[in-house]
Amino acid sequence: MAGLTSEQVSQIAIDSGLIPKGPDPMNGKGAYVDPVTGKQRVLIHADHHVNNPKGERLNEKGKVVQQESKEAHLPRKADLETEKEWLDENKMSRLT
Repeated sequence: MAGLTSEQVSQIAIDSGLIPKGPDPMNGKGAYVDPVTGKQRVLIHADHHVNNPKGERLNEKGKVVQQESKEAHLPRKADLETEKEWLDENKMSRLT
């Protein structure tokens, strides 16, 4: 789900059968929960986090990664656009 907007991630979560919990999960106040296991599967805030049914964090290719690793933080589309604009304005390129 890397590179998607919060709205797109939210719609995918709902279409996949996940249940929104909290006052505003699309904007970081809550999460999308697996109705069978009750575990959090998608969390949206400054970036996105996606978990498998066991609660393990996934990278953008669906591989299990450490919860606090860089790969576990999937950038939102708005973040990517902002970064690109900043890099362009400062005549820089992304190193990684």
